[in-house]
Amino acid sequence: MKYRYSVMSALGRAKLKYLVIRFKRQVQNLSCLLTLKRAASLSEIIIFSRHICQDEQRMLGV
Repeated sequence: MKYRYSVMSALGRAKLKYLVIRFKRQVQNLSCLLTLKRAASLSEIIIFSRHICQDEQRMLGV
């Protein structure tokens, strides 16, 4: 039972760490989008956001 708990907590920590990293990335992406919005047209922002989504899918192995 103790072994099982340690495995679960390790998975929980890994998931939490992933969520924190993902949240930080989303914040960075948002600030990137805001700076792009000032400098670029809407279509360029949409292209940029698509690239972010593809990178995230590749990271998750979707």
